[in-house]
Amino acid sequence: MCCCCKVQWALFLYHISKHLKQIGVKSVSKINFNGGDCWYYSQPSRRYRGLLADWPLYLEHYIKQHDVGAIMLFGDCRPLHRLAIDVAKKLGVQVWVFEEGYARPDYITLESGGVNGFSSLYAKKADFLMITRSCPCLKASLWGKHLVWQQGKP
Repeated sequence: MCCCCKVQWALFLYHISKHLKQIGVKSVSKINFNGGDCWYYSQPSRRYRGLLADWPLYLEHYIKQHDVGAIMLFGDCRPLHRLAIDVAKKLGVQVWVFEEGYARPDYITLESGGVNGFSSLYAKKADFLMITRSCPCLKASLWGKHLVWQQGKP
């Protein structure tokens, strides 16, 4: 089972859930946090209306009750998402995080464990800097612990 936790992008996650089912994932569920999530995601889903402080216990119970093997989030810095990642790691559940415009505008990327400052790609900063030096249309630089890409002139 895969559980999608998302504050926005419900329509995108709806299409992802359809695809996961087509490729054989037994069960896909979604936990909604606001009306927009419910509006754009027409598949069966749960609605969390509790307090932020109660979210970890709710999610832990949900994961155990439904035998969740992975969670997918859009972004990993929202308070609900940070707590969800902590719960998932505690229970040995895979975490997959989407991010938009991460490597290229108008594209969505997916990474295991986290994105941006939580990305495992930052362990390979030197590789990315070397690659971008050979590409005149892409510039990369370090900003604190973050690797920043920007489009340069070709």
